[in-house]
Amino acid sequence: MHYNKKIFRNHYGHIWWALMYWSLGFAFLFLQLAYYPQLFGWNPPAGLVGSMATLCMICLVIGVPIGGFMYFDCRRIARQQQQWIDKKKIYYRTTHRKLVSLRRPVEHTLTYHVRRLNKMEITRRFIVCTGDISVTDETPNSTRTYTTRELKIPRCFTNEERITKLMKNF
Repeated sequence: MHYNKKIFRNHYGHIWWALMYWSLGFAFLFLQLAYYPQLFGWNPPAGLVGSMATLCMICLVIGVPIGGFMYFDCRRIARQQQQWIDKKKIYYRTTHRKLVSLRRPVEHTLTYHVRRLNKMEITRRFIVCTGDISVTDETPNSTRTYTTRELKIPRCFTNEERITKLMKNF
């Protein structure tokens, strides 16, 4: 199961791609509504032109950068994740950087092992597994193991039907 850009854009990264896309579209719309009437010699009120230009700038300054940052950050995380099936058990590994001090982020490698699967739900962005899940948190200095009840696997990889077929076996 490997990362796929098309699947990522349609599922896990869809919300951020849509935010970036629609913010840019609305920015162009507000820009046209503000300045297009002046090309025909119409004199719209200055308050209307100013408010449309302000809405355009809000979309360009807030919507596009936030959507773009989150889209590319989620893509970076999605490329680093791994998921596999061994002896009809689901494994999922991801890496997170947690900021301990301003100079050195500590890298945490989280490995999830689904020991018993009670329920599986497929949403637009995630495959949500509920059951008995063991988590191993590895850092350069220590290893910690704990359990959790829920695991959200981002939908951004090929052969995801292999994971969904396992629900029938549990």
